[in-house]
Amino acid sequence: MITPPLASYKQDPYANHLSTQLVSVKKGYSKVKMELLPVHKNALKAAHGGVIFSLADIAFSFAANFEEGFLTITLNASISYLNKAKEGPLFAEAIEQHRGKKIRTYKVQIIDNVGTLIAVSTISGYKTSMPIQDALT
Repeated sequence: MITPPLASYKQDPYANHLSTQLVSVKKGYSKVKMELLPVHKNALKAAHGGVIFSLADIAFSFAANFEEGFLTITLNASISYLNKAKEGPLFAEAIEQHRGKKIRTYKVQIIDNVGTLIAVSTISGYKTSMPIQDALT
């Protein structure tokens, strides 16, 4: 794993609660790993949809907020669940599809440890004028 480039990663209790780890990040891209724990599973013993959605949102956040220094917040998010995830770890890969002055759009794919595509998400964000460090205080 790499050292998180943003102080917010260590300050994000929810990302830590989900047992996520930042694998890779650069401008317009991130990859996040999540161990699939029993508490993350639903009654069918598969990853809960909310956990998968959260993993996609976390990957989006790091890709969209890397390097520029201004906070990007989620405007809209959609997800399609394609396969069950019964075993972990899971990986979310966020790739920038569009970068305007204020609006950014990312495609986030969730895969399991053998490469099965679990879900695909499209997330759009709004780049604010607030410095990230100010948002964290």
